[in-house]
Amino acid sequence: GTEWRKHFPFLATIFFFILINNFIGLIPGMKPGTGAIGCTAALALVTFIYFVYFGCKKHGVIGYLKSLAPAGVAFPMNVFVWVIEVFSLLLRPITLAIRLFCNMFAGHIVMGSFAIMVTLFVQPLLQQVTASNILAALPGVLFAFILLVIYAIEIFVAFVQAYVFTILTAVYIQEAEEVEE
Repeated sequence: GTEWRKHFPFLATIFFFILINNFIGLIPGMKPGTGAIGCTAALALVTFIYFVYFGCKKHGVIGYLKSLAPAGVAFPMNVFVWVIEVFSLLLRPITLAIRLFCNMFAGHIVMGSFAIMVTLFVQPLLQQVTASNILAALPGVLFAFILLVIYAIEIFVAFVQAYVFTILTAVYIQEAEEVEE
């Protein structure tokens, strides 16, 4: 919208908080906040409160609640649409939290699985260097290569997830402040 400057600090904070947490999760042995449902739920709840607050500030509480039903819809139908919109509004923080959590958690599970595969195949070689242990460790090299590719993908996913959460937040703020014409 035209008033993006007042929301930019909030959106930038959300973006960089998620991005930094996602990067922390790429450090072996570290657990990111975005890999825990509590953290993503808190982010989504803060976002929900933020856009509802600005929607109520722009339209008033009653005006904001009325804005959930589209204008020009006949009486019995507009009540039905309004109930669906309220339900949709209440689902937004849940979907924000679950989307971010599941994407980050799944990536860390995949990385952990391949890291375990690398250690399983390479561990005998680390205990004793023999021709048979070297041959047995070859699949570990393949898994290590796949793990590096997954790390590269996870760096990209870290950016994408921070971006998606922030863009959805911006869209929700814009919808809340939108003036019906």
